[in-house]
Amino acid sequence: MRIESLRLKTGSEEQKKTSLDLEKGKGVKGDVKAQGGDRQLCLADERSYNEYKEAGKGLCVDRFMPNITTSGLNYSLLRRGDKFSINGIVIEITDTEKKCFPECEFVRNGETCLIKKNCAFAKILESGTVETGDEIKRCSNIELNWHGEPDPKRKWTKYEWLFLPLSWFVFFGGLFWMAALKSNALLYVCAIILALLGIWLIFFRNHHKKRKRMKYSYEITDNELRIILTKKDELNVRKLPVENISYIGYSIRKDGSGTLYFNFPNDYLDLFRLIMANSGIGTFDETVFAFYELKDAEDLLEQLTVLLGDDIKTEKI
Repeated sequence: MRIESLRLKTGSEEQKKTSLDLEKGKGVKGDVKAQGGDRQLCLADERSYNEYKEAGKGLCVDRFMPNITTSGLNYSLLRRGDKFSINGIVIEITDTEKKCFPECEFVRNGETCLIKKNCAFAKILESGTVETGDEIKRCSNIELNWHGEPDPKRKWTKYEWLFLPLSWFVFFGGLFWMAALKSNALLYVCAIILALLGIWLIFFRNHHKKRKRMKYSYEITDNELRIILTKKDELNVRKLPVENISYIGYSIRKDGSGTLYFNFPNDYLDLFRLIMANSGIGTFDETVFAFYELKDAEDLLEQLTVLLGDDIKTEKI
């Protein structure tokens, strides 16, 4: 998230600037609207604002002027009270859309205004100077704090069907080799082990996965994600810094439950690890950073998208 352009309005004249001085509790220094209140600063999406101006229609095309245009900030997910830091300056979102008027061409024609929901207003909590290209960061005091754990009632997941034919194949393969290799004691024992593995996969794997998942819990703090494994004598905590998250894969059901995968998968080998980790077999789940079988996966994904901004890539798996 960054600043793409800066503007100042003095009387009826609009000036494009490379820097602006923001004054706490007032607004943009030298701007005609720097009179305090809840709309001390106006922000808008750079691309949407340019398209709005190029369209050349609407009541506000000559009236509306954002002080700051941005890229990477999803305005549809902003909420009142969200705080951001720009070069040490703190601003707080006070409104998330522009007012429309009945006489506007967009309203009269029933069309969607390009800028209405792609802008926001804020008040300035800390003074300072901002420049074109400055990075926009969410303040740590409003970042996500969350705790959750896998839903033990969820036994069958998206890739579970892959293990049904595999389990029966292993079981019948073991029976076949038991019949074919009776003359070789060592191979016969291996065939028995294969058949027993098939029985375990068919009847006991899900129970094992359930017990294993009950040892896990998940946390999101101000600056990192955590997977906590509770063992008899210790806690094993895996951490992923928020700033290192570039990708979130998700598998979400209609009721909003599901699984979130972070920075994963990147290739077919990762996809294999993902499937095996989801099975509960072995230690594959320790190679995957994922929050499994959350009741509120859809809500959490939305909150993470707000936290991380438009730079994060999300994809259904």
